[in-house]
Amino acid sequence: LSLKIKNKRERALASIDPADSENDLVEYRTYKWGPEQLLATAMDEFQSKQFEKSSQFFKTLMMHHPYHRILTDEVFFIFGVSAFESKKYDDWASESFNNIIKNHPKSPYFRGAKLWKGLLQLRTGRSREFFSVVEEFRKKYRNTREWKLISRHYNDIYKKYR
Repeated sequence: LSLKIKNKRERALASIDPADSENDLVEYRTYKWGPEQLLATAMDEFQSKQFEKSSQFFKTLMMHHPYHRILTDEVFFIFGVSAFESKKYDDWASESFNNIIKNHPKSPYFRGAKLWKGLLQLRTGRSREFFSVVEEFRKKYRNTREWKLISRHYNDIYKKYR
């Protein structure tokens, strides 16, 4: 008897849903990561500026442990920055920043989340929304470090995108 496999992609482990295996970016099913392990690895990858991998660990943490106590506003913020910096997961960055803006209005990361979301809008071609964010910062948050940061670059950005 001979067995011919025409296309290796047709064969898969029967116990794993193929859709789930595509989303298992950090081999969660294999290693059975705990929430603390996922967070520690995500933070290590973030510190090493491995933003794509860091984002994948953060996303896995949030997918498999959505109500865990370690999911603080700080974790959402770092996840958003990591996803933004990866230049691959803009939707994850947006979700993360929106979570802070919607659910943590008194957070020390609130203004930062608004600013990063604005930068994401600029990068994804929604410059009008970005300039609305900048105008809000100019009016409401003029004495903040976020405004000082963006105001230094505002004229260059304005010339490039308007």
